[in-house]
Amino acid sequence: MMQEQTMIFFSDDYRRVDFYGKVQPDLLPEGQTPRIVVKTVGDASQEGRLVAVDVNPLASYFHCSAVVDPTRSYQAHAQGVEVTFAYLTDCPDLLDKGIQALTPYGPRQTSTHMEPVSQWMNDPNGLCRFQGRYHLFYQFNPFGWEWGPMHWGHAVSKDLIHWVDLPVAIDPQEAIYRNSLLRGGAFSGSALTVDQEGRPCLGGQASAIRLFLTWHQQLGEDDKHQIEYQTTCLCADGIHVSEQEEVVPRNLPGLAADFRDPKVDMTALSAWSKLPAGTALMAVATHLPASPDTLAFSGSLASPDSLDALESGEGNGISSPSSLSSPSSGAVRPVDCAFFRRDQGVEKLDYDHMRGDDGDFVTCAWQEDPGQDPRLDWVPAIVGYSCSLDQPLDDPASWHYQGPLLMDYRQGISKTFECPDVFSLGGYTVAMGALMHFRDGHGRFQPVRWYLGHLQDCQGYPRLSVENSDWCDFGDSFYASQSFLDDRGRRIVIGWVSDHYGVRRKETSPSYGIMTYPRQVTCREGRLYMHPVDEVYEELIAEPVSLQWGKGPGEKIGEKSGGELKENSGEGTSKGSNDDLCLASTEGAPYYADIRMAVDENPTGASSAPCRFLLAQRGKARLFCSIESGRVVLRTEGLPIDEVEMVSSVSPVRRLEIFMDETVCEVFLNDGQDAATVLFDSLADDESYADDDSHADDAPQTDGDSSADKERTDESSGNRGNRESHEEGRPYPSETATAPSATAVSRPFSSRSFTFIGRKDLIESMEVHRLEY
Repeated sequence: MMQEQTMIFFSDDYRRVDFYGKVQPDLLPEGQTPRIVVKTVGDASQEGRLVAVDVNPLASYFHCSAVVDPTRSYQAHAQGVEVTFAYLTDCPDLLDKGIQALTPYGPRQTSTHMEPVSQWMNDPNGLCRFQGRYHLFYQFNPFGWEWGPMHWGHAVSKDLIHWVDLPVAIDPQEAIYRNSLLRGGAFSGSALTVDQEGRPCLGGQASAIRLFLTWHQQLGEDDKHQIEYQTTCLCADGIHVSEQEEVVPRNLPGLAADFRDPKVDMTALSAWSKLPAGTALMAVATHLPASPDTLAFSGSLASPDSLDALESGEGNGISSPSSLSSPSSGAVRPVDCAFFRRDQGVEKLDYDHMRGDDGDFVTCAWQEDPGQDPRLDWVPAIVGYSCSLDQPLDDPASWHYQGPLLMDYRQGISKTFECPDVFSLGGYTVAMGALMHFRDGHGRFQPVRWYLGHLQDCQGYPRLSVENSDWCDFGDSFYASQSFLDDRGRRIVIGWVSDHYGVRRKETSPSYGIMTYPRQVTCREGRLYMHPVDEVYEELIAEPVSLQWGKGPGEKIGEKSGGELKENSGEGTSKGSNDDLCLASTEGAPYYADIRMAVDENPTGASSAPCRFLLAQRGKARLFCSIESGRVVLRTEGLPIDEVEMVSSVSPVRRLEIFMDETVCEVFLNDGQDAATVLFDSLADDESYADDDSHADDAPQTDGDSSADKERTDESSGNRGNRESHEEGRPYPSETATAPSATAVSRPFSSRSFTFIGRKDLIESMEVHRLEY
């Protein structure tokens, strides 16, 4: 049976149209080739002029493009293929105007956070500032709402808030397009801005962006059939990217199959005097044998030389050690693992000593029994490669192995690190990384941890001696973070708002994935602080909302009586109590609340009296924040994350900031001393997760790692930063387009008023403002 899909669009000064999708040749009559036919419409002199773009019928996925006249209307027919993502590109002011999406899009999951036009997005990649714009690349699957073949999406911003969508920057290996059994693609990586000679420099002086990423290819689910190595490519105009070249192979004894997410930084080795000033560090996530006698050599390793065998399915794609090239840095010596064990106080290599604070080894968020034991003979590690300032960054011979900068024995039951980050800040060396297949004692899955300390010499190489460590975020949805240094000298980090528990729904939005607000990172009092950058306050916080104080009648907060929100009778407040109640009605709009607490004079500085806030309510789902014994606790009702304990380690709490942006809540304590990210309900008002047993099946699945939601129609089309980018009265291309996509519906929140319940004298000051994009 033949199936056609049609899109009608006006080119609007664009000169090319790109199509991504899935090949479905069985929908065509025998002998016909899958294709997309693009022809002009609406002009008698040009009527019927067409371009036919054939698609490989033996492939699983496709990416094709056609040149269009910038002043004409077109009709595109897809035959034997399913177009999942399409857009217009190549116009004179593309960095300002952005791409124009053609596949249907709908209401966004947030009003003020960065998210893609449609389809799947995860890890932030390649963060940098280049020639007056911030660049955010990201993991992207244009073929669906779930994890799949990894591409690099791309967006730019002048202020870190208003983002303009650009063309997909990097496609995966052609082999992955051809063979649906292969997994992987262009996994996560980072960026350095470089001058005309290719040397690192500030973005305002740079002539190009040098990108580093992991090329991943895997046959099926088994990582024994997995190949990962680091590549590099160049983006000279801020839009188009050159072909990848291998720069760091996985050719050293002891390196695990997980060998990914290169993070290159120019400050990380600044405190290490044994290397020349200006030496770049590439931090790579992996896991290493836990003891030195096994680190000298361990098993066979995958090599890029085995790509052909892996693609064809011959053998398992694993090379013998003798086939691997010799390390450019010379012979590899066993690492003195005892350095990290002593430094972290881990006496035994067993489950009890390697689970952190009551953590568990699991492969998904709610797993009771993973069906396998953790590898206690392997430890998550961040290894380093150095490149001196006088050596070319794109030459494999320039990069020299420095061994592990960090091995985390305390959380040693984790499978590996992901998305590592190492940099110098405030007189310290800081490392960050996500712990894969680890659930902490509060139920938070794959949290991101920071490590703060100094580099020490061990066997002539730099090792991070950790002086303090904690989680980057005490919520349930912060993952795969990456930092960069901007031209103002700020260390800025962005994280992916992950959904390990299945909160999001495909029916509510055509896009999956949101980025956190950019956070400035600082070191204070031997601790890492993360706080929204100034631009968040300057660009988003609007007029204040009036506060209505009164007395609570003692019913549960969130219950309705005559349409009014009532007081919570929870812990510390008896039914019928006479606590104060404050309501700030935001009328369904996103809001920002700034609360300064009146800390009492008990020895801990923490208030002994509890107070509570209702942050959001929609249908049967609610989000609460409370301060109990001086600590902030976030809780949900009616969501899959109800059992997760989101408790901050910081006490006392003097300032509490809350950004509630529709389906995402970000909380900051004491000007960044701690932070939390929570994904809120996206169900329709009359539904609940308790009534739906299918939510676990709907939860999008990654490949086991991260490389693995206001209706704003005009901005969702691609250019969120320029609301007047189209001529007045000109119909948007997607207004007449028809193509497969998730059906998105507009669902304003039924009730989302900020409510406080407790003693008024606990509050020194409280303000609530609308958030406006």
